Amino acid sequence: MSASPAETVNLQDVAAGLAEQGFRVFPLIPGGKTPAVEDFPNAATPDPDRALAWWSPVLGDPDERNVGVATGRGLVVIDYDMKPGQDGARSLFNHEMRGLPTTLTVRTPTGGIHKYLRTDPELRLANSVGKIAPNTDVRAENGYVVAPGSVTEKGAYVVIDDSPIADAPEWLIAECGAARVRAADVQDLVELDTEGAISRATDYLKHHAEPSYKGSGGDLAAFKAACGARDFGIYEVTCLELMLEHWNDRGVPSWSPERLQEKVEHAYRYALNPAGVASADAEFGELPPLPLGEGSDAQAGKFELLDFNDSADRAETAAAEPLIEGLMDRWAMSVLYGASNEGKTFVMMDLAYHIAMGRRWNGRAVKRGPVVYVVAEGGNQIHKRTAALRERYGAEGALFDLIVAPVNLLRSDADLKDLILALKAAAAKRGAPVELVVVDTLSRALAGGDENSSVDMGAIVRNLDRLRAASGAHLAVVHHTGKDAARGARGHSLLRAATDTELEVAGGRLITRKQRDTEERVNLGFRLDSIKVGQDCEGHSIKGATCEWEPVSEFSALPITGAEAEALAGFETWRGESIRRAALEGASGHPITFRTSEVLAFFTDSSREGAKVSESTIKRWLGQWDQSGMVRKEKRGQWVVAEGSKGSTNGHMASDPSGSVRFNGPTH
Repeated sequence: MSASPAETVNLQDVAAGLAEQGFRVFPLIPGGKTPAVEDFPNAATPDPDRALAWWSPVLGDPDERNVGVATGRGLVVIDYDMKPGQDGARSLFNHEMRGLPTTLTVRTPTGGIHKYLRTDPELRLANSVGKIAPNTDVRAENGYVVAPGSVTEKGAYVVIDDSPIADAPEWLIAECGAARVRAADVQDLVELDTEGAISRATDYLKHHAEPSYKGSGGDLAAFKAACGARDFGIYEVTCLELMLEHWNDRGVPSWSPERLQEKVEHAYRYALNPAGVASADAEFGELPPLPLGEGSDAQAGKFELLDFNDSADRAETAAAEPLIEGLMDRWAMSVLYGASNEGKTFVMMDLAYHIAMGRRWNGRAVKRGPVVYVVAEGGNQIHKRTAALRERYGAEGALFDLIVAPVNLLRSDADLKDLILALKAAAAKRGAPVELVVVDTLSRALAGGDENSSVDMGAIVRNLDRLRAASGAHLAVVHHTGKDAARGARGHSLLRAATDTELEVAGGRLITRKQRDTEERVNLGFRLDSIKVGQDCEGHSIKGATCEWEPVSEFSALPITGAEAEALAGFETWRGESIRRAALEGASGHPITFRTSEVLAFFTDSSREGAKVSESTIKRWLGQWDQSGMVRKEKRGQWVVAEGSKGSTNGHMASDPSGSVRFNGPTH
C-alpha cells in the first residue's frame, strides 16, 4: 500500500492493488468520502478483477471515484484527529507509550493519522467516536476509511509508514468493545457438546490451535484458540475445560485458570460467528442416508471416487520427470536461496546454462530446453556472467534468453500478463516449450510488498503459479536467507509450502533443504572461478566468474522407483535366460545381441513361468535399459548388452557369422 503526494494516482490501480493485498474495497463519490454504493459492508470486495471492473474507464475517461476500505472482519483502523486544538496527538502518544505497535499508517488531508491493525476475523469490534481516547475514533465492524491515493478538496490520503499491519494489542481490543448484534445473530446453530463436537474440538486444541507464548502475541493466540474450539459447537464451560487440559501446556508460560477463563469469556462474547459454525450439520444440514454394500448405485456428486488400485496403476504415468536428475523436476517450483555474496545467482546461472545446452550437470542427466532468466536485480552484472559461461563452455545453440528488467509479480494486473507473453514469444523463437523460468530475485518481484505478510506472499505465490501454469515450465526463484539462517529462506512460510525443491547456497556449498516427493539430497562444493571476458577502454581486464564444482561431492544415491525396479527386474530375467541358453549351446566370449521381437516373444509367452507382460511395458523397459546404459541399439530392432553394465555377462549364445551372439527365440 503506497501513494505519495506528488503522484498522479490512477484510482483503478489503487483499488485493484489494495484488493490484491486482501483489503475489501468499494467506491466512494468522486472527490469525497461518502460511499457510492449501497450496503458497502457487504458489497466491498477483495477480488482484484471485480475492483478493476468497478473502476473501469467510462468512455475512455478514468473513473475518478475515491476508494473506500471496509473495516471489520480482521481489520480495525484507529483514527487520531491531529488538527490544532484537538487532543489526537496526545492520545496517539499515550497509546504508543502503552505499546501500540509500529504498523501501516496513513496521513489524512487534514493531518489526521490512521493506524491499521489486524484482529482475529472472528472478533467483532464496535465503531466508536472518542470512546477509547479523546479525539480518537475506531473504525471496525461495518465501518470504513478512505484509502491512500484518494483525493478530496482538502488534499490526498498518503501512506507515511509502509510497515506490515501489526496485531492489535489486547488492551486496545478490550477498550474498543464488542459491536452490538441482534439476538438472532448469536443463536447456536447446532446442538452443543455432542460427542463428535467435543472430539473435534479436542483434536483442534491438541494439534492445530496456535500455542500461546508471552511477548509473541500470546493474548491473541489464546483468544483465537477459544474461538476455534467454540466453532466446533461446545459450551463455554466445556471450552475452558478442554483448553486447560489439552492446550494450555503447549505454550510458555501456562495461563492461570482465572486468566484463561477471561479469554474464553471474550471469545464467546465477541466472536463473529455463532457457536457450531464449523460443524458439518450447520454447513449442510442433515445429509440423507446412503445405501450400503458392494454394487450400490449411490452417486458421489460432482467428485469422482477413484479406486485405490486404479490410483496405484497410474503410478508410472504420474511419476515426475526430471529436469536435472536428482535435483529438479519438470513443471515444478524450486527456491534457491542464500545470503548476499554467497554466489546464489552464479549457481542458478550454471543450472540454467546446462539446461539450455542439454549438458550433463555434475554427472546428472539434464532435459534440454529453452530457458528464460528474469534478471530483476543487478542487471548490469548479468552480462559479465553470461560472457564468462560462454568463455568457459561455449554457447553454440544455447536455448537461453534473458529479460533484464524489474518486474512486479505482486499484482496480477501489473507485469504478469506481459511476462507470460514474453515466455510464449521465447517458445516460438526456440521452436519448443520453455523448460525453465528463473525469477531473480523474489524480493524485487514483490515490488515493495511485505514478504513476511501472508497476504503479500500469498499473492505472489498465486501469480508464480499462474506463470508456471501458463508456460508449462519449471519455475525457479532466487531468494535471500532470513535473519536467522537456521530458519531458511526469508519471508512468510507460504512460500516454502508452495515449493517442491528448496536449495540453499552457503559457505561454498549447494545443499538440498527440501524435496517434496523424494528423499534425494545433494551437498555439492563449489568455488567461483574468475574468467577474463574482455577489456575496457583503458585496457583493464573485465572479468566474470563461473562455478567450479568440486570433483568429489556428496550426492545421495538415486532411489529406484517402482517402475525402475520393475524394468531392472525384467532385465535380470532376460539376462538369466541369456545365460541359461548360453550354457545349453556351449557359446562363450561374445557380446550378447538380440532383437526387439525376441524380447517381446519371451515375455508375452503364456507358457513361461511368471507374470505375462504387455508389449507396451516391454517397449518401455527397452527404453529404460537403453537410457541407463545397460544396452545400446545397434540398428533398427537390434540391441546389444553393453560391456561393463550391470546387465553385461560372459554368458554365451549361438554365434552368427560376425562373431556376435544373438538370441534365436524362446526355447521350451
